[in-house]
Amino acid sequence: MNNSFGPRNYMVVALGAVIGFFGLYLLSLAPVDNPISLNVAPFVVLLGYLVVMPAGFLIPSGVSGTSVKESPVAPGQKL
Repeated sequence: MNNSFGPRNYMVVALGAVIGFFGLYLLSLAPVDNPISLNVAPFVVLLGYLVVMPAGFLIPSGVSGTSVKESPVAPGQKL
């Protein structure tokens, strides 16, 4: 089975998940009116889940899928 993701893609997606979970942790900090949980944490969550993780899906993997080289000779033509 052909896998179009490379190791770099998996690392970027995992980094996005870690950033998103860290943002969720920041949201859970007490007290409720904590400036970090009110102002910083939502942007950290958005950064992880809406910027970094999709970047992991969109960056080129560097792994070639099915590479079919074109022959300089036309089909049916002899060398």
